[in-house]
Amino acid sequence: TESTCENGGSYDEVVYCTVCGKELSRTTVKTEAKGHKWNPGTITTEPTCTEEGVKTFECTVCGKTKTEKVEALGHDWNNDFTVDKEATCEETGLKSIHCKRCDIKKDETVIPAKGHVAGEKKIENATESTCENGGSYDEVIYCTVCGKELSRTTIKTEAKGHKWDSGKITKEPTYTEQGTRTYTCTVCGKTKTETVDVLKEEYNVGSTYEDATTNAIYRVIVPNQQVEYVCPIDKKLKKATIPSQIKIGNVTYKVTAIGGNAFKKCKNLTSITIEKNVSKIGSKAFYNCKKLKNIKIKSKKLTLKKVGKSAFKSINKKAKITVPKSKKKSYKKILVKRGLSKKAKIK
Repeated sequence: TESTCENGGSYDEVVYCTVCGKELSRTTVKTEAKGHKWNPGTITTEPTCTEEGVKTFECTVCGKTKTEKVEALGHDWNNDFTVDKEATCEETGLKSIHCKRCDIKKDETVIPAKGHVAGEKKIENATESTCENGGSYDEVIYCTVCGKELSRTTIKTEAKGHKWDSGKITKEPTYTEQGTRTYTCTVCGKTKTETVDVLKEEYNVGSTYEDATTNAIYRVIVPNQQVEYVCPIDKKLKKATIPSQIKIGNVTYKVTAIGGNAFKKCKNLTSITIEKNVSKIGSKAFYNCKKLKNIKIKSKKLTLKKVGKSAFKSINKKAKITVPKSKKKSYKKILVKRGLSKKAKIK
């Protein structure tokens, strides 16, 4: 019986008679097991830093296997620290020595927080101030590393104030009532008003005023209201008009009267127009105006008492006088009594 790797074999040594063939003796001889012939083995479980591995050997004769433990490798530490968590501006970090083969680490050390790095001031939430209302803006500082807001200060700005123009008179003052000056802001367009004092009297009763526009001299008879036509400036004039009103300064005066002897020396006068506000004609107003042929009276206010003596005496006998239709009859009587020739025509 053949021996195997693990089990011994045996055989019998027998002696037979060479004549008769009878078994003379039999001795059983046992053989030892051959023993396994192991190959170099293969690592079937790798050892780690902390745990043993396994090496498996196989018999090249019978194929049986056996295992042996492989010692744990132990940690292989790096020489330098590895940063496990970066430090930020506000939070600490961590570093440690790592094993080259596994995740185990040692000598864990805290990395201090870096702290914020302040940047330059930035302007935010700006509100422009206006003429009447103040504005504001925020001065903000951010960390240049992490972008966190480090500070915010709100700055208030004052109102700019209106920029008023020189103003415009929107209501003229009179001698009895205040006027109004309106100012406009050149920025926002808002307006404000101020009162303008009443006018001071420039002309009292009896004061005279020379008006180049109407070529005449006037005398104040009611302050700020009425004047009397005194006489023309140019005595050589041929045509004249007694206006219904004139303006002295900022005041408009009604011309309500023609003074005595007003045109007495006007030898070249040929026509005269008397406007509607005249209610009085002084004595000898047109006395001896021999060339005065055309007279137009628009006023309806004349009465015998208000037309002076000889007011129309010695004017051209063939003069033509135009009067308001409603006053033709009464005016004819008045004018004749005040010197008008009966040959004159009234229409």
